[in-house]
Formats: sequence, structure tokens, C-alpha cells
Amino acid sequence: MALGRIGSRKAVPYILEQLEDENLTIVCGGALAKIGDRRAFEPLIKKLGHPNPYIRQSIISALNSIGHPEMKEKVKELLVSDNPYEKESAIKIIGYFGYEEYKDDLIKLLEEDNEEIRKAVYENIVFFDDEKIMEILERGLEKEKRKIREVIARSLIYIDKEKALPLIEIALKDSSPWVRYYAVKSLVFHNPPHIFELLENLLINEESELVKAIIIESLGKIGNKKAIPIIQKFLDSNNKDLTLNAISALGNIDHPETTSLLLRFLNSRDKDLKRKL
Repeated sequence: MALGRIGSRKAVPYILEQLEDENLTIVCGGALAKIGDRRAFEPLIKKLGHPNPYIRQSIISALNSIGHPEMKEKVKELLVSDNPYEKESAIKIIGYFGYEEYKDDLIKLLEEDNEEIRKAVYENIVFFDDEKIMEILERGLEKEKRKIREVIARSLIYIDKEKALPLIEIALKDSSPWVRYYAVKSLVFHNPPHIFELLENLLINEESELVKAIIIESLGKIGNKKAIPIIQKFLDSNNKDLTLNAISALGNIDHPETTSLLLRFLNSRDKDLKRKL
């Protein structure tokens, strides 16, 4: 919204009127976030219970940008709301601002049956530095439903490397390919010593093509020339997606050998393969 980019506070009353139009709520939220006027606080709070997750996220982002002094008290009310969307929104705001006094309240919410509430808690307790939380994350990886284990594996990038690596190791052994996929991404983010050897061993033992793809991509990103012969094997894969991943990965390794390996695809009739070059 142009009014948001201009950043004029004079536009706030007009934008607040448009906030009621659900076709404009998201762009209005973005504009209000840019302007940062506290007059938007109460109207935005009223939208936190909206069933559309994209609208809620827009509203949360706007509230986080405004940073109203009453926010801390307001989320306290929302945490016990009967509206699960308001409760979920409060959890995300608490995580963003790092309100330590509500840490135990978040942990208590892990007892709820609502899976979306538990997801939100796991996504946000990682922002608190507490040994108890590491134990909670470990139990979650061992006992929670698949979708929640995915959330935990994906969120491990937000905790200290030394604390994250043992949890990543658990996630890498998960029965779900998607949990292992996010575990690989978290592993690469933390970039521990011997990352190349770790990825190489994972690739050897991995059966899921989804996870193989992210490992191949990751080998390319770390740029170690020792990865070239490993990635090269997938250039002739029966799975086209793995071949595409291998081409992209080799393109990230600055070495004369990668050029010669990729040049052979110049005459390919497959447009997807040529586009990757």
C-alpha cells in the first residue's frame, strides 16, 4: 500500500477504515506496521482472532512493529481466551518480544489438545534460554505427532549450536522424511565441524528422495570440492528432481570440473535441465 510506504501518520484513520475489508486487511496490516502509529493498537488487537492465518500473521507483524506498552498485559488476557486463534496469536507475540514472565504459561499450553496451539508453543519456546526447554524439545521430538516434530526440527536454528546439535541428531533419525528434511536444514544452519562428512554419511544411508534432495543441495552450498564426485552420481538419476538438484548444487561449487560436468546438458532436449544451467 502506497500510503504505508510514504509512512504518513495522517493516513492512519483511512487505513483503519479499510482494515475492516478482508480483501485489504493484509495490505493494511503491512501499511500500519510501516507507519507504527499506536492508534492502530486496539483495532489490530480485535483482529487477532481471525480464522485466516495469513491475516493473523499480518496483524501480529503490525503489532510487533508498533510495540505498544500495553502489549504485555494484553497478551496475558489473550492466553486464556476461549478463541484458539487469539491464544495462538498471543503465543507468537510472546515469543517475538521474549516475555520471560510468560514462559511457564507457554509450557503449560503444551498440555492442550489443540495441535495448532502446541505447534505455536514449540515454535516460540526456542527463543527462551532455559535447560528445561531443551528437555521439552527432546520429549517433543520423541513423542509428539509428525507435524509438530517437523515444527520442532525446523525451529532448532533458533537455539544455541551446542544445545541444538543433540536435538538435531534425534530429528535426523526420525521416521518421517519431512522431519529429517528440516533436521538437515537446521544442521547446515549451525554448520558444525566436519559438516561435509556428516552430510556424506547421511546421503549414503538415506532412502527418501526428498531428504536426498536437501542433502545434495546442502553439499553444494558448503562448496567443498570433495562433494563433486558424490553429487555427480545424481546427474544421471532416474529421478529428475534429484538431477535438477545435482545441477544446482554443482553450480555452487567453483571448480573447473563442475563446468565440464554441466556443459554436457547444454544439448539436452529437456527444458527444465537446460534452465538449471
